[in-house]
Parts: sequence; C-alpha cells; structure tokens
Amino acid sequence: MKLLRLALRNLRRNGRRTLSTQLALTIGTAALLLFGGFVSDIASGLETAYVQRAGHLQLHRAGYMALGSGNPTAFSIADSDRLIATLENDPLLKPMLRVVTPVLDTGGIAGNFLRQTSTQVMISGVIPDEQNQLQQWNDYNYPITTPSYPLAGTGENSALIGTGVARILGLCHTLKLEDCPPPSAAVADNEAAAVLDEDIAALASQQTQSLAQQTDRQVDVLTTRLTGAPDIARLTVIDALNQGLQPLDNVYLAMHLSTAQRLVFGAGDRRVTGIIIQLAHTDQIAAARARIDMLMATSFADQRLELHDVFELNPMHGQIMHMFDTFFGLASLLVGIVAMFMIGNTMSMAVMERTTEIGTLRAMGVQRSGVIGLFVTESLLMVLLGCGAGIALALTGDAALRLFSLRWVPPGMTYSVPLLANVASHPALIAQVSLGAACLAVFAVGFAARRAAGLNIIDALRHV
Repeated sequence: MKLLRLALRNLRRNGRRTLSTQLALTIGTAALLLFGGFVSDIASGLETAYVQRAGHLQLHRAGYMALGSGNPTAFSIADSDRLIATLENDPLLKPMLRVVTPVLDTGGIAGNFLRQTSTQVMISGVIPDEQNQLQQWNDYNYPITTPSYPLAGTGENSALIGTGVARILGLCHTLKLEDCPPPSAAVADNEAAAVLDEDIAALASQQTQSLAQQTDRQVDVLTTRLTGAPDIARLTVIDALNQGLQPLDNVYLAMHLSTAQRLVFGAGDRRVTGIIIQLAHTDQIAAARARIDMLMATSFADQRLELHDVFELNPMHGQIMHMFDTFFGLASLLVGIVAMFMIGNTMSMAVMERTTEIGTLRAMGVQRSGVIGLFVTESLLMVLLGCGAGIALALTGDAALRLFSLRWVPPGMTYSVPLLANVASHPALIAQVSLGAACLAVFAVGFAARRAAGLNIIDALRHV
C-alpha cells in the first residue's frame, strides 16, 4: 500500500507529463477498440450473409465443383430424399441441424420475346419455404432484418431473377426497378432497321397469337434435358433481387425445385446437384463434417459424395478478413510503438529528476527490487488510467455511431447495414487490448527501472 501511495504521489507531482502519456494511451486504446469492434462486426456480417445464402456445409458429387456446372446431369445426386432423411434422423447430427435442403443448379437461356431479348442464365432450383428458413439464420444477432424469400408461397411456374437479368430482358419498368438505363438510340435504330428473312418472318407470324397471351412478367426458359433434347418452360417473374456481384446478378434465375427437375430430368425424377446443410452454430462445422463424412462412407459410398464448408465455397471471406486483420495488426503495432515511446520517455525523465529521491530510498533500506517495483507500479497505473479512459471513449464513440444511425454496404453484401463497432459486445477484445497495454508498459519501463535501481547510493545523494 505504501508503494501504491508513493506511485500515485509521483504521478500527481509530474502531472503534465503523466497527462500527456495517458492521453496518448487513451486515444490509442479507443482507436484500437473501435477498429477491432468494427472488424469483428464485418466478420460476423459476412458470415451471416454467406450462411443465409449457402448454409454451413454443402454435399455434391465428387468433381462437381470443377466440372459439374457444365454437366449437371452427370454430377447429380440420386435418391436425395433418402440421403436428407438419413441426415435429419441421425441422433448425433439432429441437435446440430437447422435446415437441410436440396438444390438443382444448371444452365439455360431466358428470353422475353415480347421485347425480343434473351440472355444466358444460371438456373437454381430450390424449395422456397426452406430457402426462407435459411435466410432467417442470425446466430450473431447481426442488426439486419432479412425479408422473406420472394418465391415462398408462389406457384410452381414462378421465378426470381437478378436485377442484371431484369435489365437485360427489359423488365425494369415492369418490376419497378431503379437505375435501369433504357436501350441506346443506336440499338433501337438497328433493331428497327433489321430485315427479317423469310423463315424468321414465317416463324414470327406463327407465334403472334401465343405472344399476345404473354404478360409483361413472363419469360421463357430453355434448358437441355438428360437425353440432350431441349425443353422450355414459361415462368412468371415475381421479383428481381440484386445478388451483390454483377457477374452473378447478370445470370441469376431461381425457380421451384420441382419445375427445374422437370426441365432437366423429366417428370418424376428427383435428382439434385447439391444439398445445403445449415447448422445452429458455425463452431459445429468440424463435428458435423466428421459425422457426415462417416455416414457418406458407409450408407452412400456408391455415389462418391464430397463435402464443402461455407469458407471453402466463399474464399472471398478469408481474403476480406485477412485484409482487415492486416490493417488491425499494423494499427496495433503503430499504437504500441507510440505507447512504448511515451511511457519509456516519461519514466526516463522521472529517473533523471528523482535521482536524489532514489538515493534516499536506497539509503533507507529499500532494495533494488523495490525501486524497480515502484517504477513498474507507476507505469501500470498510467496504463490503467489511460486504458480505462480509452474504453470509456470507445463506448462513447460506439453510442454516437448508433445515435447518428450511419449505414454502409459491407463487401460481399447486397444491402446496407448500420455502421457499428459493438465494443461492449466484445469483452475479449477489451481484455486483449488492456493486457497488451500492460505488457507494453512493463517492457517500456524496464530500462528506466533497471537504471534507477543500479544508481550508486552515494552518487545519487550528491546529485542536485
């Protein structure tokens, strides 16, 4: 207690220098906590977006990721209903599972012949109600309100497209989309001046009656069946959603799974190209993966299935987080260097100014370890006060962000979210920053403390 009172007195005596050091610690701690909380918020937001779209795990035929998109029929999963039932009824997996849903991905051509437009699309056959359940996952309580999946509750001939597809097919006005430029005058002139040959003109005249019955929201989707013969379906577009990435947005088309299966495999065939598995918590991926691998090796060994997790399917997550972690590491290094310099300089100046005091303490019987302890205690007190003020400042900054309701669109997401740091929700970060500052304080004061303890008593008492 005497050591603590003596350290507090010395800090008060050198108030200006102590205040400048504490101010640097306060600002550095607040900056690290706000930036660290912001990075953690980005990580949880990205993970939430990816898991809502693609689950935690996906089952595919071996080789599908490399070749399956070009030949979905050859890489399809047979008897998917039994496979899903096996997963859902397994006693070890059941407590971890949240949603298990099949998908059928294939390619095709979508056309809006009322406007004489067409484009290549990537078709995704889904079960809308189960996709709606996928989108409600929010294990981190991320501040978003996810709307219901648009295909939920619609008929089998309904479709959902990307805004890029809507723009290409000329459906912007019908779907009331913004930022859709009209066709250029040159394109319109070329279309008006185009001369149809006799065969195309004859075909157009035969289709006049059917086109008259087509509504503004309908598109015709052409795919190739398992036998190689083409098949076509007329679908009603329910809505268009931005997919975040323009290449995906320009080809995305979702329809009911039963409709996609009928187009690709024919009536009655229940094959799919993948099974999405969403867990209750992300930290269950390893355990669930091990159990699923064992089940596939025993009950479905003939299909040669392989399992991929959400981070393998979305490598951009790792790249984005590596970038932000690098920035956070550089910021931490810079703040640490500044803090070490300030603390070391303050303690070194204190040794020079208090040489006589140190000699008196040594003459009174205080051991060298006691002198070192005095300087370390002063340094830790400065860190304690500076970090405490920094934590308070960071919490105030977080509250200010919430008050002003700032929003932004994180990388990889299609909608804006509140700009938050959530400092109070990351106690581990607060503990790490505080512990790091304490370690830096002990390290920075080490040279000055050893120098003070090594002073000769007689020479120190003679110092004026």
